[in-house]
Amino acid sequence: MSRRSRQLVATLATALVLMSGCRGPGDQRAIAPTASGTDLCNHPPDTGGGDGGLGAGFGYSDEHHDFGAGAPMTLCMNVPGGSVHVDGSAVHIAVAPETFPGPGTQFTFTVTVSSGPSGGLDLEVVDDDGGVGVQFHGPAIQTDDTGWYFGAERPTTGSRGQQRIVGWSVADETLHLWIDTCDGDPEGEVVESDADVTVTIVSTRRNPGDACQDCVEVTLTEPLGARVLIDGATGLELEPMEG
Repeated sequence: MSRRSRQLVATLATALVLMSGCRGPGDQRAIAPTASGTDLCNHPPDTGGGDGGLGAGFGYSDEHHDFGAGAPMTLCMNVPGGSVHVDGSAVHIAVAPETFPGPGTQFTFTVTVSSGPSGGLDLEVVDDDGGVGVQFHGPAIQTDDTGWYFGAERPTTGSRGQQRIVGWSVADETLHLWIDTCDGDPEGEVVESDADVTVTIVSTRRNPGDACQDCVEVTLTEPLGARVLIDGATGLELEPMEG
């Protein structure tokens, strides 16, 4: 049977609501990494416990990068043996090279990020036999409308563009979609097919954050059913909501 496809393009009647709290192993004796005191480490180790409490510091630039552009990062950590493995937390975050043999105190790699949600880096130190010694996370990787950067999210205001959908619910043919803008006058485009529904939301970022989000109500031509819901801003499938 041929696949039917219907396209509905409309400016959505938006319901802007102020939301509060809307949000929808290893044997560590194998290798004992310690802090590495190196000048390359412009983001020094966090010695207060948690991620970074292992004495892992990082060297990187705070500048903004275009999607598809790579940026160097240095792991500053005294690894007496085994190897270090670095990986992106999602498929659109690529690392090269991914594995470094020990011993060493500085491990430099390139991170390249394509369009997609914010994420980070996952690191592990393994012994000479491949057994995992310690696992920890690297700096956060933030994405926005035009590119990406390392570190904490930087609030931006006044910029209008496609916004990621951060939560959703459905009742028959009605979708409720939440985005991290505040009174941003969201508009949208809906494309429906037999297999999926793609919703792209454009809004203005005035005060992003969980304390104030815009909620958009979308009425489909028929109930969502088993069709997949796709965020047009990222091209990624939105995980089903519970309840």
